[in-house]
Amino acid sequence: MNYESFYATKVAIGTPPYDALLLMDTGSDETWVQGEGCTKCFDLISGNFKYKESRTYTMESCDNPFCDPRICIENVCHYGLLYDDGDHTTGYLSSETFKFPSEKEDKIYTDVIFGVGLENPKEPFMKDENTIGGIFGLGCGPRSILTQLEDETQLRFSYCLFDLTSGRDSYTYLHFGEDAQIIENEQAVVQETSLLPDQNQYHVQVLGIRINKHLLPINQREFQLRDGSNGGFVIDLGSTLTYLVPNAYNVVRNEIVRYLEEAYN
Repeated sequence: MNYESFYATKVAIGTPPYDALLLMDTGSDETWVQGEGCTKCFDLISGNFKYKESRTYTMESCDNPFCDPRICIENVCHYGLLYDDGDHTTGYLSSETFKFPSEKEDKIYTDVIFGVGLENPKEPFMKDENTIGGIFGLGCGPRSILTQLEDETQLRFSYCLFDLTSGRDSYTYLHFGEDAQIIENEQAVVQETSLLPDQNQYHVQVLGIRINKHLLPINQREFQLRDGSNGGFVIDLGSTLTYLVPNAYNVVRNEIVRYLEEAYN
């Protein structure tokens, strides 16, 4: 669904089900939802996940293979994640039943690994009447929903892009696996860009930036992926902005200023 500047998806967690609206994020693997009893919380009008009342909830121990890195307190595994903008979330590494709405029949999966957030970013995801309760991790790591449910997702997903004027009531389906393929006539109108292989995030190769068909004088080294997965360009649904290193940003900014001055004085 289209919520302000984000794309969010619905999922029912636990028994009885807690209806969660989670922000789609390809920049991280962690799926988490704010839990009841959190010590640092953001406003959430739908209320927090009451994990203690769920009959299918499990708090994972440090013996679980998904407990990596091993953040252990009294043999309970904790997760911790620091985002690029400085926000963070920590809490219990847990497993639960997840139910996804579908066009045909709802899909139910048991023992899905996720986090119950107890210390979360101070700012809510939405400025007014925030309904987004956490993150839906679509990264390519082991705790990603894509990887956990690989038999179903085939490590493939797709969704439609909304016009910002379409409003909150606009929605589409997040497709996985066979449903996410581009087939028949659609293939002819879709341009593809390969992702760089063997990376811990979704990296794409950028060769240059053009403004008004003019290729800007930016050294390609500024765009290159370096050792240790540093640099390069990453696709991140959790960010509303495109970020450039200063040597590239300054060239782009100056060209935009020059173009606007010539076109509109």
